[in-house]
Order: sequence, then C-alpha cells, then structure tokens
Amino acid sequence: PFIDITLQLDVTEAHARYRQLALPELTFFSYLIWHLAGALQGQLSFKLRKIEGEWRVLENAPIVVPVAIGGQMRFCELLLENVSQQSLAEFAGQYRRQLEAARAGQVPRMGPLTFLAACLMGNLPQLQFTGLKLHWRKGDIQGQPNFYFGQRYTQNGRLMIPLAAKLHH
Repeated sequence: PFIDITLQLDVTEAHARYRQLALPELTFFSYLIWHLAGALQGQLSFKLRKIEGEWRVLENAPIVVPVAIGGQMRFCELLLENVSQQSLAEFAGQYRRQLEAARAGQVPRMGPLTFLAACLMGNLPQLQFTGLKLHWRKGDIQGQPNFYFGQRYTQNGRLMIPLAAKLHH
C-alpha cells in the first residue's frame, strides 16, 4: 500500500537563503531536512503509524538519516529527535554532532521499532535520478514516510534537486 513518486524540485531560492545564513555547522542537506520536518508536522498523514495493529498519531516523530561510513558496518543511521521543535541553529548543531559521531563509529544501532516509527530522510548526492523506487522493510509498523534527495543540478539557470518519496496510502 505505497506510492512511489519522484519530483524535480527547484531549490534555487532555498539555496540562496541557505547561503545567506551564518551557521557553519549547517549543510544544505540538513537545511532541507529541517524544513521538510517542519512541513510534515502540519500534515496528519505523515504522523500516522500502524503499531501492533492500531493506528496512532506520532507527534514530532524522530527522523532517521542513513549515513555511509565504510568499514564493516558500511552504513549507520542518525536518530534526530525533536527536529520540528528546534531552531535551525539548534538542529544544525545536533545534526553535525551526530554526523561526526557516526563517522567516528560512535553511534549505536537503533532498534527496529525505533527505525520504523521514524521518518526516513536520505541523501544520494552523487546520483541524479528521474525515478527512484525506495526500498521498504516489512515490519511491525506501517506508515513510515521515506524521502531521498539526489544530486543537485542546474537546468535553465535554476538549481534543481531530485526528491524521491515512498508514502503509505
């Protein structure tokens, strides 16, 4: 029961605003995460999860960000909590600290229920795509929204970025 959709987003104005900010810990990807998390909070359908056979509303659900770290683990996940309740500067600091800890191999693996209850937001900065079908792990929770940003590119003088989404319906 999912919809897979890929959009080509015009992020020209968003990138210009990002570049004007004096937040050295902020990356453009984390800037997009923070704004997307805020937008999702306003929509009930992104808060719904079916847990143990019962639909629940998860206010301010955590965000999971997969991070390639190499080595035997290859990947780990950042668990970003209270994103929509933080200022951009607070979130930028949290994101940067967790990213550095992940790259140093200091982020513990989260349990499967925590992972599935969160909203997944990933980044594929080396992949420019026009269509991407995201993976799904069947589990005890339904309704997890998944988003992946791709490689930025310029088209007709505008900065574009692909965004793939897997949404429960």
